[in-house]
Amino acid sequence: MKYLGVTLENSFPRTIYKKAYVNNLISDDKVWINLLEDRNATSHICNESLLDEIANRIVSQYVEAIGELVINLEKIL
Repeated sequence: MKYLGVTLENSFPRTIYKKAYVNNLISDDKVWINLLEDRNATSHICNESLLDEIANRIVSQYVEAIGELVINLEKIL
């Protein structure tokens, strides 16, 4: 973000995701916020069905979102 000249008010993940969205590094900030929430939840989960749901989101949404970010970062570097 600094390379793009983007100023961050803070380094909270939600702020960074919103700035990344505004600067076209990611196309869906809500997916990234969900990813953050799922990551936080996995450290406290003992519910196997919820773990399965999160695993499915990793495969169906998060891998693609991370790939998109990598591609967009490669374009600017």
